[in-house]
Amino acid sequence: MLTNRVFSYHFRFAVIFIGFALCYSSSSAQYTESDRQALIALYNATNGDNWTNNYRWLDGDVKDWYGVQVDSRGNVVGIDLSGNNLSGTIPYVVGYVWYMKTLNLQNNPTISGTIPLDLATLSLLETFWFDGTDLCESSNTFFQSWINGLVDIRRSGCAVSSDEFLFGECDRPQGEAFLEANNVRARILNTGGLFYSGSGIYEIPQSSGTTAIFGGNLWVVGIVDGSIRASAGKYSSSEMWAGPIDEYGRPPDDCTQYDRVYSIRKSDMEAYEQTGAATFDLLQWPTGLGAPTLDRKGIKIDLTSEPFSIRKDRRINLAGGERPDISGDQLVWWIMNDRGNEHLATDVLPLGIEVHGQAYAVLSPYDTINNATLYTYRIFNRNDWPISDAYVGIFSDPDLGFLNDDLIGADSGRGMGFVYNRDNDDEGGYGTAPPALGMLFLEGPVADSDGIDNDSNGVVDEPGEHLRTTTVARISKSGYLGNADTPLHWYNYLQGKMKTSTPITVGGEGWGFSGIPTHFMFSGDPVTGEFWSELNTDGQGTPSESGDRRMLISSGPFSLDGGEDTDFTFAIVWARGDDHLDSITELRKAADDIRIAFESNYLNNPRELRQRINPAVPNPAAGFGQNYPEPFSDFTTIKYRIPDFAFVRLVVLDVLGREVETLVNESQDAGEYTATFDGTSHPSGVYFYRIEINRASGTRAMVLSK
Repeated sequence: MLTNRVFSYHFRFAVIFIGFALCYSSSSAQYTESDRQALIALYNATNGDNWTNNYRWLDGDVKDWYGVQVDSRGNVVGIDLSGNNLSGTIPYVVGYVWYMKTLNLQNNPTISGTIPLDLATLSLLETFWFDGTDLCESSNTFFQSWINGLVDIRRSGCAVSSDEFLFGECDRPQGEAFLEANNVRARILNTGGLFYSGSGIYEIPQSSGTTAIFGGNLWVVGIVDGSIRASAGKYSSSEMWAGPIDEYGRPPDDCTQYDRVYSIRKSDMEAYEQTGAATFDLLQWPTGLGAPTLDRKGIKIDLTSEPFSIRKDRRINLAGGERPDISGDQLVWWIMNDRGNEHLATDVLPLGIEVHGQAYAVLSPYDTINNATLYTYRIFNRNDWPISDAYVGIFSDPDLGFLNDDLIGADSGRGMGFVYNRDNDDEGGYGTAPPALGMLFLEGPVADSDGIDNDSNGVVDEPGEHLRTTTVARISKSGYLGNADTPLHWYNYLQGKMKTSTPITVGGEGWGFSGIPTHFMFSGDPVTGEFWSELNTDGQGTPSESGDRRMLISSGPFSLDGGEDTDFTFAIVWARGDDHLDSITELRKAADDIRIAFESNYLNNPRELRQRINPAVPNPAAGFGQNYPEPFSDFTTIKYRIPDFAFVRLVVLDVLGREVETLVNESQDAGEYTATFDGTSHPSGVYFYRIEINRASGTRAMVLSK
């Protein structure tokens, strides 16, 4: 069970939030609507259609509903449903009827279950009668402190129970499938974990017996009512459970009915069209739960905003012309939530989110695509309240063959974290000329309006603008960037901070060297030997110590109002060059190719993909050198080469993506050029310089240190 410390933390901030809300009567309208939704949830959860008296419930103004009292502003201040044949349980959202002073549920003998802990946030409640019911109290210390502090309390006599309803009672999910349409064989789980279940399976090349990733996890952390809520974990300690959350915020009573991972191949569809024979997953494709589906006209079907009771059993209608909306040659889909059971990893309350996951792969003639896998997550806020300042992250333990000779790097221009071998021999793993592996967000969550061109397309705050990778960090087993021990640690890491809430800084192991904040650890180029990489931590060629490596890429912040959803996609790329450092060069090409294919929607069209990814077309980043000197204290020179007459734009950006200076903005003939950036009038810090040649672009990082 969650510790009392966590509930103290939640309760303290909830009371602060309520006090803040009470200071501003202008905000009462939002609480009136919130009250209405909470009462509707109470009606449905307690079998309101069979109440003795349900006069006007669900119809008209709340003030006219039987047993409901409101104040002059329309806020619900009392509920009296005594002796009214209520059955079922109390939904937790009753705990968010902020202004309620009286709650009378006595003499309803068939209402049962544990009183939700959320009721402890009702700081104005004075009277609570539930004698003559089968409602039980939680044994949580802070809940008991709250309930014993009420002015007028009449108890049921039910034995005090353990904490329940904030979490369901689901078992750990067991569903899994294998993504294996191309050169990768990856285990897909519905736990929030990646690849690891007793053993880690991210095998590349397929059938080689060599794995590149041991395991990983999806992290989601945000702020609700002033306190941190999270769903995260490491390896098998993930905090997701199988199945959806209904419109009242409840996880399934029994998650086993949803405990599966669906897999569809294009060949399955071709076989069905030719013979009428369908695989089990195709027949059972859960369109009603949100599995991507097209109608007979090719239009997407999205039923996720409809009442759960109406859509929960809706399967695909193959006979009516509906088809799975398949990305790539194989699509794997699953549904999970963070309320299914208690959060033992982060030791904090859940966000109340439902998550749809899909993984897909493309069988391609191009190695860069054939060696890649992609993952899209859609996150639903199934609450009436907002989640703010949220971040998503992909934590990974990338054992690239042999685990103890890996190093981590960041390509800030591409938004990629990557792992490579310390030397040119991966003993017991990939052998000589070992590969490199990278992870990058192709699209982060949809950004808030923040005045930043988050997707670097030249337009600020356009509708649907997605974030990119905002942090790449190396996570260690101990120290300032060691294993997370508190909710704040998880949140700090996603924001690009250390456990101490201080920024990661350039140089050394991320602290105590330069004092210059950065969100991208080891962003120097190990291929050229430049500072700052794990092969050159101090500018003098001093490497990091060998050891097992963990990596985190994150994207944020973003917000989700109650009922809203957002999605994001990340890719895992893999490449092998002539030696361990050349593998990094090839990896960058792979990252560029997968982004081009994704953003151009060419993953499903090999002919157009061939035209788009053409080895004869120069990558602008290939002739785009690192600035010199680096780091620099005043002036630095940037070299670049263009293969043919083109329009060239070279700009410098700060860490927020804002342009601080334009260095080149003109048409130029083929040749090699230099441009100089004057940093004397700018503060110390990390900057990026981006070159655009016609419609292609490349970006690098540089450090100004005065």
